[in-house]
Amino acid sequence: MPRKKHSDANRRNGKPTSPKKAERALRASEVRPHWHQTSHTLWFRSCVVKRYFYPSRDAEVILAAFEELAWPPFIDDPLPREKGRNSKTRLQNFIRNFNRRINCTLLSLHGNGFGTGIGWDAADLTPSDTI
Repeated sequence: MPRKKHSDANRRNGKPTSPKKAERALRASEVRPHWHQTSHTLWFRSCVVKRYFYPSRDAEVILAAFEELAWPPFIDDPLPREKGRNSKTRLQNFIRNFNRRINCTLLSLHGNGFGTGIGWDAADLTPSDTI
């Protein structure tokens, strides 16, 4: 007879947890994306959202900043200022290009409306999406 996993039982009384609670716990552990810097891959909910095959300095700086800060909903623009380049346009172009070419539509980036910050949103999962 297979043994119960520790996560299958309630910690207080040892009774099995409900499937809904187990599903919520699984979702809570996967709510943050993960930027794997050495492979240049962005993961979210066991899905590769974006993989960079060629160096992208802006993408690496922004995604590394999110990873370092444990993926808060918004961060200030982490891109270093460059002479002759408009930082707001540069950030907007990155967001547009990122959202246009993603492998998995569970995650999207967006600006704060002022061109000074960037945030991320997770797609809502409907019950039919979870299977």
